[in-house]
Amino acid sequence: YSSAKADISIDIPAILPATFSPYFVLNRWDYFRSFATFFEKVQPSFLIQNEIYYGLKIKHSVTNSIKSTFDARFFRLEDSYYQSTNFTNIDTADITIFRGFSASWELKKSTLNRKQFANRGNLFLFKVRLVDGYERSYAGSTSFYDSVFNINHQWINLNTEYQNYFSFKTFDICIFVKIQANS
Repeated sequence: YSSAKADISIDIPAILPATFSPYFVLNRWDYFRSFATFFEKVQPSFLIQNEIYYGLKIKHSVTNSIKSTFDARFFRLEDSYYQSTNFTNIDTADITIFRGFSASWELKKSTLNRKQFANRGNLFLFKVRLVDGYERSYAGSTSFYDSVFNINHQWINLNTEYQNYFSFKTFDICIFVKIQANS
């Protein structure tokens, strides 16, 4: 796994303070990389994933305990893989490329006493994400098909989380509810 990230935060102090954060992320996963000496033939990796995305995140506080975050990004995902475990270094891999745009909005209200292992307060989080992309797949030499596939994808994710801590004399109780929906 290799990763690189570059981002910068620009804080704007005002009556409603805001933070603008442009970012760029590059990730690469190389699964099952072969290791060999100089005299052995090296089999190529079974699965390689490359991920690039860049965007802008805007955060602003609504009140002392409520924060709103908007995130917009463009992305490109590329997977290089084989359809069979029996392949050689002269075989060509299948390639799937997924390009698109994603936007999300998050509203978070938190009065928790700590970021981790809280035992007082409550938290409410609502997040909606829209993804719109275009997938193109190219067949390799080990593929079961020999054509190019093109597919458009659109979906929406909704996430809601609620935590509330109740304190009694000898113990604390937490109610934790998390709901996720995809369409």
